[in-house]
Amino acid sequence: MPQQEIQTENIVPVHDVCCMEGKLEDDSKNLTDQCDVHLNRDHKTQDRNHAPITPRRTAALDAMTLHELLTGQLDCRSAAEVIDAIPATPTVCTQTNGISHGRPSTTDEAEKVQPASDDHENRANDKHIAAILCPRTNVERLDIARAYASLYGEDLTAMLKQKLIGEFRQLIQALMETPTSFDAHQLHQAVNSHSMLTGLCTKSSALIEILCTRSSDEIRLIEKEYRQMFGTYLENDISKVTWHHLMHFFMWLCAGAREESISVDQQKAHEDAKLLCAADEAHFARDSTLFAFILSTQSVAQLRAVFNEYQHIAGVDIEKVVEREFIGDFREALTTIIMTVQNRLPTFYAHHIHKALHGISSHNSSLIRLIVTRSDIDMAAIRSEYERIYHETLEQDITAYCSGVFREGLQLVARC
Repeated sequence: MPQQEIQTENIVPVHDVCCMEGKLEDDSKNLTDQCDVHLNRDHKTQDRNHAPITPRRTAALDAMTLHELLTGQLDCRSAAEVIDAIPATPTVCTQTNGISHGRPSTTDEAEKVQPASDDHENRANDKHIAAILCPRTNVERLDIARAYASLYGEDLTAMLKQKLIGEFRQLIQALMETPTSFDAHQLHQAVNSHSMLTGLCTKSSALIEILCTRSSDEIRLIEKEYRQMFGTYLENDISKVTWHHLMHFFMWLCAGAREESISVDQQKAHEDAKLLCAADEAHFARDSTLFAFILSTQSVAQLRAVFNEYQHIAGVDIEKVVEREFIGDFREALTTIIMTVQNRLPTFYAHHIHKALHGISSHNSSLIRLIVTRSDIDMAAIRSEYERIYHETLEQDITAYCSGVFREGLQLVARC
């Protein structure tokens, strides 16, 4: 019958799927190399061994399910059976300050008379898309994207951008990028945003968060990606939006001036610590360039030795001195470097996630960046620190301050 032909024309033969799965498996190591660029992670504490929220499925099967969801060929009930997803919190489309966090209601009269079941189906489809993509690692998501392109000749990310809306679309787009390209996009957005709502403080926070927590190798890859994407040098763009001392600090970081050696020159560490102590006696603000230079050019191992020597000579932790002597973004940048050197990034990220959730005005863009960038690295440690510091679980606060399918997707990412 003609109707049957229409329904089955997009079905991919099982044999083709099996052949493609073999091809995808052959390329998995190359894909891992392209995506897994967080060289400063602690492999002993990363979260890749956690059991997935949804059952392990092949990239090809996930791609087929996503295609049917995006093209409306799979109804909600069938999607739940195919995905076998754990039931999520019911999606509530709440309106806050005129902006909906789920599928927004509209004032357009034509859409007011649209059947409620259409909106319900859209939200249900989004929930199933979240169940497929949000619990996966970055490598697994890109495997799915490659499978989608092989099966249907279309860009999965472009399809998702076309079909999804709001913060949920922003979350999914972030998840579908490699860590390097996502960092490059975030940096470009930070240095090119002219919105009064964003403000210099928010710009600097994104720059500090990315540049001060990444290794030199990662920054070099980000700088290269930035140049390929936007046709300009990251250092040049940063120099236009930051004040003097912070600009030098970022410029040294972007230029790859930081050493990567794991060996420690104890004599040099002692000399640098003495220089910092002398600067302390003369008040740091008079010689902040020296402080910025040492923290942005020494290796992590060398800086750890410098900080230990400083405490031995001065009798005080260097972070307390930074808090006492400096203010604003420069203090934030120095403190971030210190926390990175001292392996305290879970505390750093717990604090900034809490700030994004509880600030005067919530910053969903910052929240997405903070959670997505650490989802394959140390989210378990961040969740633990979050609960220890604030006596609330991260999941409870996401539930309280976010809504709709965006909330559900964010919770799935944060559990990974």
